[in-house]
Amino acid sequence: MSAGVLHKRPPYPLLLAAMIVLILLASVIGISAGSLRIPLRDTLAVLSGGGEAMYRNIILDMRLPRLLVSLLAGAGLAVAGVMLQSTVRNPLADASVVGVTSGAGVGALLLIVLFPAASGGWLPAAAIVGAVGAAAVVGVLSWRKGLETSTLTLVGIAVSAACAAAIQFLVIRSGMWAAPALAWLAGTVYARGWSDLIRLAALLIVLLPAAWLIGRRADLLGFGDAVSQGLGLALTRARLLTALIGVLIAAAVVQAVGTVGFVGLLAPHAVRLLTGHHTRRAVVLSALLGGLLMVISDIVGRLLIAPKEIPVGLVAAVIGTPYLLFLMFRSNRLRK
Repeated sequence: MSAGVLHKRPPYPLLLAAMIVLILLASVIGISAGSLRIPLRDTLAVLSGGGEAMYRNIILDMRLPRLLVSLLAGAGLAVAGVMLQSTVRNPLADASVVGVTSGAGVGALLLIVLFPAASGGWLPAAAIVGAVGAAAVVGVLSWRKGLETSTLTLVGIAVSAACAAAIQFLVIRSGMWAAPALAWLAGTVYARGWSDLIRLAALLIVLLPAAWLIGRRADLLGFGDAVSQGLGLALTRARLLTALIGVLIAAAVVQAVGTVGFVGLLAPHAVRLLTGHHTRRAVVLSALLGGLLMVISDIVGRLLIAPKEIPVGLVAAVIGTPYLLFLMFRSNRLRK
């Protein structure tokens, strides 16, 4: 399922500990860094319940909820990637394969075009409806083939392309009203607060454990259709359930931070190289690595051209592109 695996894999507990330490370090940097740099001593003082009032306001009201949204969003995207890669048996699959990201964009823009006076609070709901709707279309069109992996992939690409064309049409149709949706489509955690965090956490607190629980079935999907059925797996049902969990997680994240690419592809693929085909371990480590990537992307986006910001989705794409080129080079070299 991958372009290559490590022959000697690091122990799982060591990987887990290393990820947690890196996340803690990145989190402290993320809270301290910004247009106003907060000294480490003052940052730790605020986190321990003290600190100056100004620093408390900046950290607790602005930077901490934004950091936690980034962590949860990255974790969700990565776990969604694990589920969808298991479904289509493709290590380079993510939410875009089944039309989730482009469908969310269509839903958001349709709201702006049809109901321009609607409150911005309806944008996440419209995005979820669009994401789930696009994935449902892919599922219905692939059902007659038993949700076979190549059919799912081809239909998903076709639906994503149709949604992308619809997005371009809606952008032209809506004109200046599309500005908020365009910023959202780029993927951003700008101005995310506690209410955004609570809404995202409420969705993921159920879906992420569900992804871990279904890990054993997802493992069997990786053996191929004939072997999986021979082992007693209800193939279509398992594939549908795995895909559904992945779609719902991706939709939950997209409604919160917009369409962030590459995290859902890069994190699971990198983890597979380290752990092999073990879905439950991949879910945990991918969640941690995805959260780390999102936090790093946000830090880079805030600091690179400060005081202006680069959307986290664009930074993630810049980070992910070299990795994909490396995979292509590695894959070509292994074939020789």
